Amino acid sequence: MRLRHTLVAFTAATLALTGCGNDTPASSQGPGPAATSAAQKAPSPPAVPLDAKSVLMKLDAAKVGITHGAAQDEDTDPSNLLGRPNGYTSRASADLPGGDSEAKKYDIDRGLVVEVWPTADDAERRSKSSRKR
Repeated sequence: MRLRHTLVAFTAATLALTGCGNDTPASSQGPGPAATSAAQKAPSPPAVPLDAKSVLMKLDAAKVGITHGAAQDEDTDPSNLLGRPNGYTSRASADLPGGDSEAKKYDIDRGLVVEVWPTADDAERRSKSSRKR
């Protein structure tokens, strides 16, 4: 059950992040010389990394059925990993249809949890340790 909810959370977060791409259709003729040189001179702004609350807001906007969404802070983090060494940088949770509404507040069993880690390796370690439980 926990693995299924974890997969739902990762899938939902991935779907939310795929919506952040460039929606501009490709031109069949390609840019002219003036457009090409202008594009080369103006670098695009760096991508702003999403935090857990932003991902939760995107999921809500996508109408995937979440309710009772909340970003956790150091006082409400059930894992006590927020902002700690080897911990995540942000965390949010929400209820999903089919989740256990009687489970502890902010728990994955209620629906979904989004954790943002400093690196992909850190997130992978967390994912592997969660599967062992």
